[in-house]
Amino acid sequence: MQLVMRIPRSESETVPLVLSLARSAPMFRTETDGRTPAYLAIFPDLSLSFDLVERLIGAAAELPDVQVSIDERPVKGLTNLSKS
Repeated sequence: MQLVMRIPRSESETVPLVLSLARSAPMFRTETDGRTPAYLAIFPDLSLSFDLVERLIGAAAELPDVQVSIDERPVKGLTNLSKS
């Protein structure tokens, strides 16, 4: 399973830990095309990075505009995902 977290650049500045953890992802990109500038933390194989993903989701759970998808399907309720 692939997990992608999109973190708006403006929100990453409010919680530096989120950006620090996101940069540790196997793939990390900056997105600037047409939308609000954001960072993408990409985990091509969720099972290989589960501990880092769990920490990143926990740190980002309170940020309102963070988006997560698993296998290109949006995940709703990020706070619930971090508690499972």
